[in-house]
Amino acid sequence: MLEVKSTVISIWDKLVELESKLEKVQNENVKLKQENQKFKSLMHTEYFQTDELNEYSRRENVRIFGIPEDYTVEDDDKKQLLKLAGELNISLQEKGIQRVHRLDKKKRSKAAKPIGIIARFVSYAKKKEFIEKRKKLKGTKIAVCEDVASTRYKLYTYLQNHPSIQDAYVWNGVIKVTYKNTWHNIKNTDDLFQLNIDINWKELGVKFLADLHAE
Repeated sequence: MLEVKSTVISIWDKLVELESKLEKVQNENVKLKQENQKFKSLMHTEYFQTDELNEYSRRENVRIFGIPEDYTVEDDDKKQLLKLAGELNISLQEKGIQRVHRLDKKKRSKAAKPIGIIARFVSYAKKKEFIEKRKKLKGTKIAVCEDVASTRYKLYTYLQNHPSIQDAYVWNGVIKVTYKNTWHNIKNTDDLFQLNIDINWKELGVKFLADLHAE
């Protein structure tokens, strides 16, 4: 009887020891997950800080789509931009334009859809005026939008189709979204974490972030 009792006590002690070890492993696992999350958050911040610098360099830019091309006219893109400014009642002279060109001249084709135009103004105020008056183009084939950096543009298009987002647009390089009937500013994916919005990293289309979150 004493031997049985001794055996039971020994088994019990081992169970207690195993439970203690298991608890320690679980705590270490939680700690590792927290550290991993902090690392991912840091990588997100670093990645989007680079994007932020890129975004700032585009402050004076706009992209314009739907303007037909004329290969026979010299400086046609600039003339088209000045014409559009006049139609929008925007006072713009040639000296107010730093540069203007088609987004990808290699794809030019008379039979294809007109290639978009990117324009850079001397002043941010002029860019802002174009963005503010673009609503006058509603119903036409012409559209004016901000020149958003690649990563932020992918985030913007992703949020446009996100089931939890009611509305999304870009203003001054910042993505504005309506979530649960409230407007929020989104500059990076950390802002989405704060709102507890789920992210499908593959659908977002940013390879670096998809690889970072790959299982």
